[in-house]
Amino acid sequence: MDLVPVRRRGVWQGIGNIFFGAGSGLGGYFGGWLNDYINWRAAFWIQIPFTVLATILIFFTVNIPITNSDTTKRSKIRQIDFLGASTLFAALTLLLLALSSGGNIVPWLHPLVLTSLPLSLLFLLAFVLIELKVAAQPILPVNLLWDWTIAGACLTNFFSSMSRYALLFYLPVYLQVQGYSPSETGLRLVPGSFAAALASLVSGVIIRSTGRYYKLGVSSQVIYFVGMGTIVAFNVKTPAWVPFVSFSVTNIGFGAMVSATIVAILAVADQKNQAVLTSALLAFRSTGTVIGITLAGLTFQNVLRSELWNRIGDIDHADEQIKRIIADLDVIWDFPTALKEQILQAHMSALTAVFAVILGMGGLGILTSFFVKDIALPSKAKPSDSNR
Repeated sequence: MDLVPVRRRGVWQGIGNIFFGAGSGLGGYFGGWLNDYINWRAAFWIQIPFTVLATILIFFTVNIPITNSDTTKRSKIRQIDFLGASTLFAALTLLLLALSSGGNIVPWLHPLVLTSLPLSLLFLLAFVLIELKVAAQPILPVNLLWDWTIAGACLTNFFSSMSRYALLFYLPVYLQVQGYSPSETGLRLVPGSFAAALASLVSGVIIRSTGRYYKLGVSSQVIYFVGMGTIVAFNVKTPAWVPFVSFSVTNIGFGAMVSATIVAILAVADQKNQAVLTSALLAFRSTGTVIGITLAGLTFQNVLRSELWNRIGDIDHADEQIKRIIADLDVIWDFPTALKEQILQAHMSALTAVFAVILGMGGLGILTSFFVKDIALPSKAKPSDSNR
């Protein structure tokens, strides 16, 4: 992305997202097909040769110019923020351990949870101090986050990714509750992935034509929120075409947001900070993804367990049966019709709770998108900009 001027970067971001969307959409269907006809492990093993091929292509085709030939390899390695990366990894790992275990594997007042949460906070504070005081090249430039536009763009990506990827994780669960197989579920997610990619490209074209991004960024969040609002109203009997449309609408909003926020950050950043701020944006997006899926999982597991006990808690061996249902969605279809309906309604209640949480995350994304300041982008690239 350093090869083109800021005003045109949204377009190239969109072009890149077309390939990303194609891979995401087709990969979901292919993974479901492997699960149906081989086993779920095959969906992971098949990724190894593609990863190796991508690594080889990157090694031989990506040319990164050396800006300081006098710098030795050893001094370059010293500049890598290993300490910051380690403390952030520890903070997130401990947080996810506490959230995924509490109320699911162990009680919330279990020592595992009560120890993991404070330690996560301590490592997070350590990470912030390291980024501010120690790291020569911080992976997250905390001092730059005081800029409203940078903070707004990063937080918008954080909350939007929390919401979108939690939806991407639990919408397939909803479709399987409706009775679709994993491959059929994957096929129904393909249009949404292409919608996000196309929206990202169209947004880039709009930014290049108008030189503005603020209204587009806010509008993208509103579009996402509207689409997510329709998903909250889903039930077991919702017609097959509705998830197609709703998921596509949410992805249109997400795709447009990706282009608008990357351009917003680059518009206010100095040239020397553009690369690190782009990485920071991706870090917020990745962190939001992990935390969003974890919070959605926490909601789903706890609500589902409660609903199952309320609905079928009086059957024989209820504890054992409820554990089986929570562990494997497919066992639902082995129960008699009356029990099966109760179990499906329990899943639907849990999914509705998850979708409501996801909607709230999207709402926070709308709020943070207002922090971004609108700056008119130059119609022509500066020499230093176009030659990066």
